[in-house]
Amino acid sequence: FFVHALAERTLLGVWILAIFRIADVPHPEVVGLGLGFAAGLLGDTVALAVLLKFYVSKSLGVKLSPIAGESAKIIAAALLAGSIAYIVRAQFADAVPLITWARVMGEGALAAATGFAVYFGVLLLAGSEDVALLRGAVARRLFSLRILPAYWDGEGK
Repeated sequence: FFVHALAERTLLGVWILAIFRIADVPHPEVVGLGLGFAAGLLGDTVALAVLLKFYVSKSLGVKLSPIAGESAKIIAAALLAGSIAYIVRAQFADAVPLITWARVMGEGALAAATGFAVYFGVLLLAGSEDVALLRGAVARRLFSLRILPAYWDGEGK
């Protein structure tokens, strides 16, 4: 399907070429093979998740609805974080010419930091229990007086 769309330059094929910015590639059909493989993997994953949920609920009597909710939160946060990181990277590349190693590393670090911040922020706002526990553990470790040496009295010497 994807190979045909790219080879025949249909509306979907032109859209894919524009998204990936590969309109000048001599044989964009190769990208269609990768997209088809990824779509197949996504379909297999969804089918396996549905079958696993059915099997576990049937054989063990356990409901797996919390797993689906957490998975949806993680997938949504990952998509949003990846999109924002890509936008930040593209804006950085437009604003600063990437002619040195330090600029390229700075671009990557800024995009990664933004992506991680958006990912954890979205999961925290969505009420993910894992991120709330992580935030609590980090806050206890950073803002606790229990980690100070026993002989420290609070006065700087």
